[in-house]
Amino acid sequence: MLDLQVLRAYLEEVSFLRLFSPCFSSCRIRPQLSKEKIEGCHICTSVTPGEPQVLLGKDKAFTYDFVFDLDTWQEQIYTTCVGKLIEGCFEGYNATVLAYGQTGAGKTYTMGTGFDMNISENEQGIIPRAIGHLFSGIEERKRAAQSQGMAAPEFKVSAQFLEVGASGSGGTLWGGTVLSTALVAWAP
Repeated sequence: MLDLQVLRAYLEEVSFLRLFSPCFSSCRIRPQLSKEKIEGCHICTSVTPGEPQVLLGKDKAFTYDFVFDLDTWQEQIYTTCVGKLIEGCFEGYNATVLAYGQTGAGKTYTMGTGFDMNISENEQGIIPRAIGHLFSGIEERKRAAQSQGMAAPEFKVSAQFLEVGASGSGGTLWGGTVLSTALVAWAP
């Protein structure tokens, strides 16, 4: 007979390992901009209730691992898609987060790479949250080691940010699409 604790531990490990599959995808439907509302633009996407699926118009369906509707908070996106990746960095894994889409799709807002210094904590995107999470995790681990009378561990953090695309002329690489990526890597 299988011990329930062993089964629970196995399921938790499988769930944890699923997180580190080579790739998972998510789609965020951003709210309309004020300009779009004034111009009378219509929302042409919807989320299938209870499914990670986006409908474009009435007949095109696209399925992802995660889907976020118009009213999803930045924190929820971070927690769902990135938080566990950063925790995995403390286990020696590297993490890469990629935002891809047409100009105006909401990549800058979601990733948190805009230059607005007056943004509220609730509106912080993925990159500022990941950096905060990473460095607070380092401090927690140092405090925990010291409270147990152990030497504080040493950490090496390497991070890269890249945004690819041409601005100004309207011509971008990949026909109006911009690619933003943040790589957060940790090594003990």
